[in-house]
Amino acid sequence: PAAEALLRLGAGLLAPEAGIVRLGGLPLGPTTLEHPFRARGALGWVPTEGGLLVNLGLCANLALPLRFLRGLGRGEAEARAKEALVSAGLGALAGHRPHALAPLERWLGALLRAALLGPELWMVAAPPQPLEGELRLRARACLASSLAQPAVAALVVDGEGWVPEGPWRKLRIRDGCMEDAEA
Repeated sequence: PAAEALLRLGAGLLAPEAGIVRLGGLPLGPTTLEHPFRARGALGWVPTEGGLLVNLGLCANLALPLRFLRGLGRGEAEARAKEALVSAGLGALAGHRPHALAPLERWLGALLRAALLGPELWMVAAPPQPLEGELRLRARACLASSLAQPAVAALVVDGEGWVPEGPWRKLRIRDGCMEDAEA
């Protein structure tokens, strides 16, 4: 719960109980319209529930931000979305709407949608259930390719070790306080 709240604060979707949360000098919250990453499509927001648009199929959910935030034409955006879905083993689900997907499929769809945008800041909530086997490897590969890019930062809730290894600092929240995971 505390980690999820931290992600929602950083994404500007939750107001703090007290004080002000700032990112890049700008105050964040659900009533502020400025976010240094969200407005330009540089925020990779992946909530546990997936956050996909209910009236669109999975492929259209992935293609929509490419069209409106990256200026791609419909055909090119859909081709990139289909390619990402196939590489993640979700190609057969491209036309399915979120309610017809399993919770892990919705979450992975949101992870793919964010990766296609090439975010500079990732905010990834824990998957709705443990990642196993091939799905774990696909999620790890999806995040690894993006985190390898320069100027990328990430807050990822990971209770099961699916996040790729790297030179980043790992923190944990214990009793409401953030501390080094290695301590």
